[in-house]
Amino acid sequence: MKTYPFLLAIALSLTLLLSGCTKPAESAYSIDYFAISSQEHVFSKTYALLLRLSDESFNSSSTLVIRQDGGRITEFPLDTSEIPPNNELSIPFYALEVGEHELTAVIEDENGTGISNEKTLSLSIIPLGFYDFENEENSYQIEPNIWCAQEFTLENNAVISSIELQLRSLIQTRPGKSIILELRTPSGNLPGTTAGNLILNATLPSDSPDSSPSWQAFQLPNDEFPAGTYWILLKREDTVGNVAWTYSDESLEGRAVCRDLSKEGPWAPIEGGFAFKIE
Repeated sequence: MKTYPFLLAIALSLTLLLSGCTKPAESAYSIDYFAISSQEHVFSKTYALLLRLSDESFNSSSTLVIRQDGGRITEFPLDTSEIPPNNELSIPFYALEVGEHELTAVIEDENGTGISNEKTLSLSIIPLGFYDFENEENSYQIEPNIWCAQEFTLENNAVISSIELQLRSLIQTRPGKSIILELRTPSGNLPGTTAGNLILNATLPSDSPDSSPSWQAFQLPNDEFPAGTYWILLKREDTVGNVAWTYSDESLEGRAVCRDLSKEGPWAPIEGGFAFKIE
C-alpha cells in the first residue's frame, strides 16, 4: 500500500491540535493554603481561619466562600482595594457545634461558579467545660440546704442542648426526688439567687448517680444564649441519701463556689473547679 508522508503529517497535526483543545486550562485563581491554629477547638470560642490566595484571586468580581459540612458559613469579597500583605487572609471562625466537621474553601465568580481549586480542613469541636482532671474522687456534697455553682463564659452566641455534670452518690437517694440544675445570670462575681437571675432549670432523678463518679446529662430545650457569663447552680430536694459533684484540685480563682443556706454567710470558693461539659 502506498503511503503519502504529507497526509500523515497533516493527520498528526490535527491529532495534536484536537488533544490540545480538550486539555483544561489551569486557573489563575488559587487557594495556596487553608489552615487554623489547631485541629481541636472548644465549643463557642472564636478562632481564625488562615488562607493565602494567588495574586489573580483578588478581583472585584470574585468571592471567597467557606462552607462547614456543606453549608455556607462565610462569604468574603476579594476587593482589589484591600489586598492584605502576602495575600494572606485571617477570617473569624466560631466553634458553635460539638462534633467532627469539615470546612471547605473555594473562590467563586459573580455567578456563584467555582473558579479555583477547593481546599478542605477537618476539625474536631469539643464541649465547653472543665473535665480533664487527675482525681475523680474529689467531690463536694450537695445537701438540700447547700447550693454549689460553677461559672462559665460563652464567647459567642450559641445553642445549648445539654449540660453534663460528673456526679456520685455514696448513699443511694430514694426514688421520686430530683437533682436540680439551674442556669443563672451573675450578680457581681457570684451566681445571682433572685427570681430575676434564673434563666431555666432541668432535673434528673436523685437516684441516677451511683458510688462511682459518672457523667449525668441535663437536657436543655436547644435555646440560643447570647455571649456572656453564666452560672450553673446545682441543688437537690431530698434529705435522704446524697449527691456529690466532682471537682478538680486545680485552683480556678473562685469560679466554683458553694453556700450553706442554713447559716449566715457568703458564697465560699471550693478547692478547685467543678467538672462540667456544655454542648
